Amino acid sequence: MASKRMFAKTIIDSDAFLEMPQSTQLLYFHLSMHADDDGFVNSPRKIMRTVGSKDDDIKVLIAKAFIIPFESGIVVIKHWRINNIIRSDRYKPTEYIEEKRLLNIKENGAYTLKNTIGIPDDNQLGYQRDTQIRLDKDRLDKNIQEDSTRSNICSLFSSLFLEFYKLYPRKISKKKTQEKYTAILKAEKTRDGINAKAKEILAGLKRYIKLWESTKTEKQFIPHPTTWLNQERWTDEVEIPTPQNKASGNNEKRSMYTDL
Repeated sequence: MASKRMFAKTIIDSDAFLEMPQSTQLLYFHLSMHADDDGFVNSPRKIMRTVGSKDDDIKVLIAKAFIIPFESGIVVIKHWRINNIIRSDRYKPTEYIEEKRLLNIKENGAYTLKNTIGIPDDNQLGYQRDTQIRLDKDRLDKNIQEDSTRSNICSLFSSLFLEFYKLYPRKISKKKTQEKYTAILKAEKTRDGINAKAKEILAGLKRYIKLWESTKTEKQFIPHPTTWLNQERWTDEVEIPTPQNKASGNNEKRSMYTDL
């Protein structure tokens, strides 16, 4: 059996091929690489599982008429003879004689099924095309829904960060601060969890703001916002100094915020 496989640009550069999902295109290439010298593949589902493709991918290849299935489970690459020209001294005929007898070869070299009982005819292929239309629509709807969800989540992260950053008294390293803040929120798995974490951080920041105002802490001694987030300072138990111990608090403030 020849060890090299080829692909005609007229096939893989066609709109019909390029409009298929990338996972489906990948499966086509792997099926072609594992085919015998007549284009037959005896373990398409094993190959599908090996490369991480799904049932939908093989259904799309059938519906788009890039492969032809048989009741035996074997498939043949429809455009095999267009893709590949194998030298006679390297050619090894297929073992799947019964399946090959069910095929005609068109003038352009493409395989086509004879109208044989037990094998999909044009009506069945039409049904498969209808199935593909539904599959494409389902994929599109799913992608739109996922894109919308991602967009909404990104918008939520942005609005929560702006609320935090607007309140934080020391405005510095905004981009890094946003990256750190967003990473903390992304650890939460649900929208409710994200909102709860944001409220927790904001509450902790407000406690610190009271402390900084009470001790009249200068901005240069307030931690960078990234430092404050990295150290999870919103979890601290902050004690607001009373009038009688403010003096001692002022003496300590420089040591409290030297890690900038």
